[in-house]
Amino acid sequence: MRTVVSLFRKKNRFEAGFEVSLESGVARRSGNSATCAKAFGPFNSATGVTLVEIMVALVIFGILIAASVPAFRKYMATQQVEGTIHRLAANLRLARQSAAAEGNNYKVTLNPTAKLYSMLDDNNNNGVADNGELVLGPINIPAELTVTNGPALPFSGDTLVFYPNGSTSSTGTVTISNRKNYNRLVRVMRSTGAVAVR
Repeated sequence: MRTVVSLFRKKNRFEAGFEVSLESGVARRSGNSATCAKAFGPFNSATGVTLVEIMVALVIFGILIAASVPAFRKYMATQQVEGTIHRLAANLRLARQSAAAEGNNYKVTLNPTAKLYSMLDDNNNNGVADNGELVLGPINIPAELTVTNGPALPFSGDTLVFYPNGSTSSTGTVTISNRKNYNRLVRVMRSTGAVAVR
């Protein structure tokens, strides 16, 4: 037993037929491929992008990348200053806390020209690194940055001593800046030894 199913589309003025065998369950298409392709219209259509569209997308993407590079570089340079100044402040706070905990002086020596600093656990409080005394450093500051003792309140002789009572040898500031003139400073108060980033 066989039955024929026909599809007819008035718009395109063609007819495509399918002959279905109910005995075998097999559908057999009658008519040529072009006729059947037209019959199913949207089901046979292929979509995609052209080369021009791809090129336009790449150009827009390139413009966005080029526009974001300067801002990204500025951000990275700023973060380099921030990281360096906060690391210096953390080490100064460590020297202050260690002096109070151990009952002896901690001497911090800054070398702005070489862009480094060090900390001395001065057990006998003579200001000199003797045998057996711990020296932390030298701790390097990135070469791209500028280190200034001061300038408004420089530490005398590029050194700062933290005493067991929490005070320091002097009040002063250290400034870290980059080539874009972005700068931050760390300030130490003589009376309390408090360390603050500004």
